[in-house]
Amino acid sequence: MELIKIDSPTGSVEGIQNLLNDFFIKYDFEGGLDGNDNLVFRTKKFDTRKSLFLTTHIDTVSPGESIKPRIKDDFVITDGTTIL
Repeated sequence: MELIKIDSPTGSVEGIQNLLNDFFIKYDFEGGLDGNDNLVFRTKKFDTRKSLFLTTHIDTVSPGESIKPRIKDDFVITDGTTIL
């Protein structure tokens, strides 16, 4: 729910970048921002022969600001005023 509430329209992803960066550091991953402002992390026991590569966008479509998520019947839903 914390992640969903962070404003993240295209071009303004610093909040999510900071949260994810802190998360990966907290859980002992190595990495940070690369030369293209992408977050790149790996485990300390990284092995190219047994690796799993995950990639994703961290920006959202409009209106991706002031999202107020709710939980209903075990689902995370929108309050109806923004995306989700």
